[in-house]
Amino acid sequence: TEAVETTVKLMREATGRPYIIAFYGQYHGESLIGQSLSAQRSDFSPRMRHLTPGVLHVPFPHPYRCPFDHRGEACDGVCVVNYIKDHLTFHLVAPDEIAGILMEPILGEGGVLAPPDPFWPAITGLCEQNEWLLCLDEVETGFGRTGKMFAAEHWGVQPDIMCLAKGLSGGGLPIGAVLMSEEVSERARAVHTGGTWAGQPAACLGTLAALDVFERDDILGQVARLEAIAKEVLDPLEDLSTVGEVRIRGLYIAIDMVWDKETKRGAPELARALHRRAVAGGVVGIEDDVSHYRILPALNMDEDLFRFTVTTIADAARTVDEDRVAGVLHPAGT
Repeated sequence: TEAVETTVKLMREATGRPYIIAFYGQYHGESLIGQSLSAQRSDFSPRMRHLTPGVLHVPFPHPYRCPFDHRGEACDGVCVVNYIKDHLTFHLVAPDEIAGILMEPILGEGGVLAPPDPFWPAITGLCEQNEWLLCLDEVETGFGRTGKMFAAEHWGVQPDIMCLAKGLSGGGLPIGAVLMSEEVSERARAVHTGGTWAGQPAACLGTLAALDVFERDDILGQVARLEAIAKEVLDPLEDLSTVGEVRIRGLYIAIDMVWDKETKRGAPELARALHRRAVAGGVVGIEDDVSHYRILPALNMDEDLFRFTVTTIADAARTVDEDRVAGVLHPAGT
């Protein structure tokens, strides 16, 4: 959260521009700026809907459920870039009022959505054309979660600013960081940031130790081995009538549950049923009021334990599918 707050300050100071483009479905923390960027209705009450100004939201590129309804054809994500270029900066604000784009390279809480490859040259080209900063929130995706040290490496993207936190210390200590280009650093020297516990020595020492373990134990290699197991066990679930899509990027995993594979209607009730079945089998995942079931295992998990985990989840998904086919599970209100 503090890394994101600092990034917003840097973006505005470095450019002298007030507006920031963010994406629906992202998660950037629980502060006012974090929630304003996230635009997640469930995260705040009606009294908190109107938060901080200066944030412009656009749809996240979503190949499975294209926000611009590209039915029957593959969505390449460029439609989102065209929306920004042809509509947002035409009708709402001028390009020279926008400081830049702040986004998760892979949408996390929104369902582990990786933008299609063509999206990246299109969005980076738009940033270069308008002198916008490209800022990536790698708090969840950084440090091996997606199979690369940073998710941006999957596409060779070099952001101007990068937010880091959770994986920086191995997930156990309160620490965050912001990386930035030398140009941004020079242009944003006037920015002041900090906090009561900023620079906490124990957290810094623990983070250095975690980074040593990361290299010593070949964590990226272990992630690749576990990813192969996940694909072997979970990919076949797409044959079920209630599974729309299985998304696996390293150990960033989501199973998208649907009531109907043709309409792709999301099924939060089935995702919750999957969660309960998995818990009964000894596996605790992430339960939320959404249609996808997320799995974020430890990057250094034992391979036998991981195979047990994903097999238990796969068995739970098949049981849920059988219950749906048998008429035991129904959409809410029916």
